[in-house]
Amino acid sequence: MASKPDGSGTKGRGIMGWMMNVMAVEEEHNVYGATGIHLNVMMYALCFWLTTPLMPYIAKDMEVNETHFAYLQTAMEVAQIISSLYFGQVIDKWGVRIAMVLAQAGSMLVYFLVATSFNYGMLMVSRIPTIFMAVMLCAQGGLTTLASPDRRAAALGRISVSYMLGMVAGSVASGELTKLFGYRGVNFAAAGISCVMAFSTMVTLPPIRPAMFRDQLEYEKEKAKQGTKLDPVAVIRLARRPTILPIVLALLVSNLGISIYRSQLGIMMAEHLDIPATDAGFVSTVGAAVGVLTNGFLVGKLRQFVTERNMMFGATIGLASCLVAFSLCSNFTHLLILSVPFALFSTTLYTTVGATLSNAVNALENGTASSLGHSLRSAAGVIAPLLGSQILVRAGTEGIAYATGGIMAVAALLITVLGTTHQQKTD
Repeated sequence: MASKPDGSGTKGRGIMGWMMNVMAVEEEHNVYGATGIHLNVMMYALCFWLTTPLMPYIAKDMEVNETHFAYLQTAMEVAQIISSLYFGQVIDKWGVRIAMVLAQAGSMLVYFLVATSFNYGMLMVSRIPTIFMAVMLCAQGGLTTLASPDRRAAALGRISVSYMLGMVAGSVASGELTKLFGYRGVNFAAAGISCVMAFSTMVTLPPIRPAMFRDQLEYEKEKAKQGTKLDPVAVIRLARRPTILPIVLALLVSNLGISIYRSQLGIMMAEHLDIPATDAGFVSTVGAAVGVLTNGFLVGKLRQFVTERNMMFGATIGLASCLVAFSLCSNFTHLLILSVPFALFSTTLYTTVGATLSNAVNALENGTASSLGHSLRSAAGVIAPLLGSQILVRAGTEGIAYATGGIMAVAALLITVLGTTHQQKTD
């Protein structure tokens, strides 16, 4: 018997059964919520990548120098760290729907402010509402709630595919739409799309509840016990738990290694490997394509046979090997070949860590667990460019290769101390 959005029934047949499998959810009524989440992520990525490539040109038109443009980027990273402290709590205490509406409304405000900016000060003001640009965090919190523990890695992988689809569409359309409507017109369009998504999400996205609760009323009663007041240190308390701390340390160290490499890759390609900009873009495209294939077809299947801990360990060792091997790269072909396993391992690590964090907390903390992962990535993103530039200046590309490879080896060592709670295999 087909189920309804109110939660009656658990099995799906035909198209609903296929969608349950694709989205990695266990009950038919969860397909409605998962579909809304995927659509939000796809539209968010579309708008973000319609506008992000234009920011350097907007800044150039306003005669903003490189240093001040870097301040814009740093301001956004700091805003994302602040967001991570609060937004997971918004998801857990106020619900995925309200959190998603706030995230889309915040995105709308960012694009609107950029479209109406006429000087550097207004551009800097536009970075403030990026605190609310947490659609991907909302999606991860929502999908880990809808998916069973053994399918969370697959669910997170599929949402990354939706993001990649929006990213590709936005990147391709950005230049053509700019020719027709200009920088401001594209940002106004992104603001309009985000506004529509915020309204439609408020109206149509069904309540998201963990499967452990029989109905929405029971879930709301349990949430009420937690209160609605936001706690900015909840993420820190979560990170200090004995079952979470080894994951946090491994994630922080591994993110630092990956971020250092990525922050300096463009400079190394241009100045050390003499790779032209057109070829550099192709390296990024290949990496993105491998990431989509990995999340869409590999991570979920691999999780059926391998524990999350072993997947993380294998991915980290693979990344350490790739980064050390970077010291041997001397031309475009070498780098292109290396980008394939690097993208495969980094995507596997990113997706599996998210699933591991959500499996280490109770169902009412999935949003906070997702925000913890985001805050650690943002923190690494703030530190890595400065640290990486110093390594590159003093030791060159080989220094970057050996330093980041060593950092990833330390991360692998930290993963080996994860508790036995993360070792159980799926039957």
